[in-house]
Amino acid sequence: MSTINKDEINKFSKIADEWWDINGKFKPLHEFNPIRIEYILDITLNYYRIDKNKKLPLNNLKILDIGCGGGLISEPMSRLGANVTGIDASDKNIQVAKLHAKKNNLNSYLLEKPTKNSFYLLSLFLKKEKIDYIVLAGFLLKVPLFIIKDYPNKIINIHPSLLPKFGGKGMYGKNVHKAVIKNKEKISGVTVHYVNENYDDGAIIYQHVYSLKKNETYATLAVEIQKIEHHHYPIIIEGVIKKEL
Repeated sequence: MSTINKDEINKFSKIADEWWDINGKFKPLHEFNPIRIEYILDITLNYYRIDKNKKLPLNNLKILDIGCGGGLISEPMSRLGANVTGIDASDKNIQVAKLHAKKNNLNSYLLEKPTKNSFYLLSLFLKKEKIDYIVLAGFLLKVPLFIIKDYPNKIINIHPSLLPKFGGKGMYGKNVHKAVIKNKEKISGVTVHYVNENYDDGAIIYQHVYSLKKNETYATLAVEIQKIEHHHYPIIIEGVIKKEL
């Protein structure tokens, strides 16, 4: 049985042509992107003790961008010298990313749309490139057991609720927030956890609690939870890599 969420993929496929329109539907991502890039760069350079003044500070580093969309993170990392691989469940997103990268003379390697062999090819790439950690962010496919066994406690995911509540198959994004509101919960939050063979079932690394406001709706809850995710996820990832958590 496929674990692909077709509704979510179709949603982003329909607006894929707008990925690089700074005034389009992805405007908030474009505005936020410099902060994301700066943070990723700061963590990476500090961890690998790389001189920040180098012309191409990420030269010879290999980065895997899972759920790359139109390439908003992949391209800047590539310009900074990294060898970036972007994968996405939407074929249209992949094509947009490839086309934009080509226009900007960037070399790219993208795993094509999901097939029976997709995860096998991904596994070969991970081993070839000697990837240390896999970080999921908006990745809607279930990671197969053979990859999980290759990376025990090295695959990290973030979930928009306080697990084990509101986890499991089909529980993502607005589905989670609607369930929280329907259940009249007083608190929600985010959970960073390791990935195992079951949905949202891996060992919990970190949780952040959010107290629901009076008259909170699933839409306002989604905004607040996303703010928490954006702030805490990079910090927790850094802590895991540095073995501080």
